[in-house]
This record gives sequence, structure tokens and C-alpha cells, in this order.
Amino acid sequence: MIKDKVAVITGGSRGLGLETARLFLQQGAKVVITGRNPETLNPVVEELKPLGDIMGVAGDISKEEDVKRTVALVLERHSNIDILVNNAGIPQVKKMIDITTDEWNEMLGVTLTGVFLTCREVVPVMLRNKTAGKIVNVSSVSGNIGSAMASAYSAGKAGVLGFTKAIARELAGFKINVNAVCPGAMDTPMFHEGTIGAISKMFNRKEEDLLKSTLSVIPLRRLLHPSEVANLILYLSSPQADGITGQSYNIDCGYDIH
Repeated sequence: MIKDKVAVITGGSRGLGLETARLFLQQGAKVVITGRNPETLNPVVEELKPLGDIMGVAGDISKEEDVKRTVALVLERHSNIDILVNNAGIPQVKKMIDITTDEWNEMLGVTLTGVFLTCREVVPVMLRNKTAGKIVNVSSVSGNIGSAMASAYSAGKAGVLGFTKAIARELAGFKINVNAVCPGAMDTPMFHEGTIGAISKMFNRKEEDLLKSTLSVIPLRRLLHPSEVANLILYLSSPQADGITGQSYNIDCGYDIH
């Protein structure tokens, strides 16, 4: 479906980003993953090399200079960018009244400003090359319904949904499709360490009890595997989704049934 397409995946060193990179490589895409920490990113690139054409670029997507440098390095190696997956994210579990301005800005910098910056730098490449491009922004079920103890995260992910619709309208005439996916709780390090682990420490509760409580409000009574979400991203990145733009898709084991 995406053989020989050049795909840039932010936050590709673990969790959903890693699973998406692995799946894209298996489908024959040329993949570039980004991550803030070279010590985490570089071993992942080595792990994925047997699967195909993989490149890693260390940088912070909330910083304009890092995004510009990333796109320049991609274009040094490849002549185009066909697919952009905005996946990078960070956890934050805090009462709204306890969030500092710096913490708020950091969260929105990664979850929302980073999406804007990567799109702003990648879209001109697609336009210049007359590419029928695909952009998939990873939002969250929290962007739809809001999550207690995650107000900054929810705000950033809600912003991603509005941004997705807006640029989908702008780019539709150029055959660039822009969509979003909204995962629920996933079986990833970010969920176990950044959410369950953080709540456990904050309220002095056992992690296994918190996990049981989480599963009790999910109709399918399980966490998502990141590969499930990666397959949805693959579909939205493929020619099979040429008729879809400006949409957001929940994949949350039924959590946001309404």
C-alpha cells in the first residue's frame, strides 16, 4: 500500500511510534523516526535496520530549529516526504491548579505546537513536489471527552483535532489528506509509567489496582495494543484512504461510546 513512500514519524523510539515505524517498514516504506533522546533513538534505529530503509533524527519537535533541521536532513537522504505521522507526546498527571506555566507550555509545545511546526515545514515539500500526501495526527480520546488530572494533555489533543480539520480544508484542493486518530488507553510505557505509575505515586495506590479500575470502565475490558492503532494509521496513510480527509477516528475499545 505504501511501498517506496517516504514516511516521517515523530516520537518513533517507543510505543505507538515504534509500532508504526515497524509496520511501515514491513510494508516497504522508507521511514524516518524522530525522538528527543539519541540514547533511546539510536538503538531503535539499529533494531529496525533489518526491516528496511530507516533513518533516525534526534530533536525536539516543539523547537522550530529542530523541526527545520529534521526536514532538511530527510530531504538530503530522500527527494520527498509522502507521509507525515505526528505522534510525539509526553505524559502529565496533575491537578489543574497545580500545573505550572512552564509545564503547561511544555505540554502544548509537544502535543500541539509540534504538530503545527512539522506540518508547516513538511506541507511545502509536498506542495512543491505535487505529492498526493497523507498527514495523520495522533490525538487522543482525551481530546474528545477531557480527562481529569490531564487538563493540559486534553487541551493539546483537542487542539490537534481542530487543527486537523482546518488544514484538511486548506489542503484538500492539493490532494493532501489530513486525518486524526484518537486512541484510548494503550499498553505502552507512556501509559504504564507516565499515567498509571504517576497516579500510583500521587495517591499511594497499587498500580495493579489502578489498572483494574481503568479496565472496569472500558467496555472491551482491555488495553489497546499499539499495533492496532498503527494499522489504522497505515490505512489512513495509504491510497485506500484517498477519499477521507478532515476526520478523526476513535480507537479506544469502546471507552467513548456515545
